[in-house]
Amino acid sequence: MVKILRSSEAYGTQARAFGAFSRSAGLIGIVAGLAALCGWSVLPAYVIRHLWLISQIHPNAALGFILVGFSLRLARYDGATPWVHFACKLFRLAVGFLGLVSLVEIWFHWNLGIDQFIVRGPTSAMPGSMPLAAALSFGLLGCALILLSAGRSLICQILSLAVTTLTVATLVASSYALLAPQALPEYLIMPAMTALILLVLSLGVVDS
Repeated sequence: MVKILRSSEAYGTQARAFGAFSRSAGLIGIVAGLAALCGWSVLPAYVIRHLWLISQIHPNAALGFILVGFSLRLARYDGATPWVHFACKLFRLAVGFLGLVSLVEIWFHWNLGIDQFIVRGPTSAMPGSMPLAAALSFGLLGCALILLSAGRSLICQILSLAVTTLTVATLVASSYALLAPQALPEYLIMPAMTALILLVLSLGVVDS
């Protein structure tokens, strides 16, 4: 009986530690996204070019970071009240929608103007579409979060680990390209800061 109680306590401690990582990952996504959006909104182009955190995060990606971040932060309270449950679902659907729309923009060469809608500053040097790898990552994370709402935790973790693999491969390929410059596949082209935050968020979704 004592062994069972100790095992339960150890499991509870481990679960709380993992949950803390998920919430911390969400906080990182929110802070990074807000910082990038504020930078794109108020800073002139010549300043943004010298700010690594902002210049390497597309405005759409910054919005995605915020949505995933709030999804992770609210996951702890999902089901506490109908309003919280609705907010969790709304954030998770928004992540998938953002990834899907970004992929449509890239594949069909459309300009839906999402970044102009997010950032209205006339002095900001607006980038092009979100990188394909980042858009695909948000699409996968959105699907993972939606499946998490449906109770399909195994498929959710598989999709999240796919994003983890993609971001790690991007970081490794980018590091190798610095030593031996070469053309990278389009699905591995993503700013390092974007890939790093997506890596943290994907691990947070796995943990949630």
